Amino acid sequence: MRYEHLKRYSDTEFKRLVGVPRELFSEMVSVIHDAELQKRRPGRRHSLSLEDQLLLTLNYLRLYTTQLSLSASYGIAESNVNRTIHKIENILVKSRRFALPKKAMVTEDEDFNWVILDCTETEIERPKKSSGDTIAEKRKNIP
Repeated sequence: MRYEHLKRYSDTEFKRLVGVPRELFSEMVSVIHDAELQKRRPGRRHSLSLEDQLLLTLNYLRLYTTQLSLSASYGIAESNVNRTIHKIENILVKSRRFALPKKAMVTEDEDFNWVILDCTETEIERPKKSSGDTIAEKRKNIP
């Protein structure tokens, strides 16, 4: 899914597809654009636009698709997908405008369904070794 294809959708459909409203998406793109301009040595240009890089990252964070499937759908290498995700995440977190959701802490006030497993050790019954039961003793008794 490329950004060019998403332009034709309404704002509610855009939010349903991407996970963030169009205004927030454009704000994220402007933060990424500013960070790209501040680079000292920009290096080689990315094959994806900034909007597509952000879409790739949001797809990864929202849908938990594998990086291999993202590389196939965006037409770039899997290692490039990994670098793009880390780059965009770092830019957004450093801006301090956006925060990734944090794991909720378990509190005693909330009701939870608990599962308790009994993992105590139990002795396994095995036959006792006696002198008549061993193979060596049986071979001695063969006439």
